[in-house]
Amino acid sequence: EHFILSVGHTYTHKNYEAMIDAMAAYRTRYGDTDLRLEIVGGAANPQYFAALEERIRRLDLDDQVKMPGPLPHEEVLDKMSRARLYLVTSRLETFGLTLLEAMGLGLPVLASNATCHPEVGGNAALYCEPQDPEDIAEKMHRMLTDQEVAGGFRERGFARLADFSWKKTAAEYVRELERAADDDRKAGR
Repeated sequence: EHFILSVGHTYTHKNYEAMIDAMAAYRTRYGDTDLRLEIVGGAANPQYFAALEERIRRLDLDDQVKMPGPLPHEEVLDKMSRARLYLVTSRLETFGLTLLEAMGLGLPVLASNATCHPEVGGNAALYCEPQDPEDIAEKMHRMLTDQEVAGGFRERGFARLADFSWKKTAAEYVRELERAADDDRKAGR
């Protein structure tokens, strides 16, 4: 379907205002008033959530940007399977798990070039400057209109998932615990 999806609670570091501004820039630059953005997640910061809703109204994006709040995981996965692009513009993250979820459902990913996203996404995501709505809009357009580009990111996303598994994570965790225990034994602790 002709919509972009973003998932996460509304904390200020998620930088949703840049997404909203990018939608306004996209509409102005490309004339596409049918494209929608859905930001799914709870109002963790009610004042920020309200400010985002006001920004949407002020930019006359009520028909294009929706913030339905939190949804059950099954509904989020359903939206991921129907969206055309997954977008994340965070300035701070500990790990980009939703990027991997989106990739696993064949959704091309556009992520900020900040925080952990380049490490998690590798060459399987397109990166944008999170403080530049024009850059975000241009890269959204590229992913939405060039099927070869989107398809390439989709395929690299599936391949990227092989680098992340719970089994691999558990094995690396055990290896680190064993190394720490060896260090303690050597130090006589």
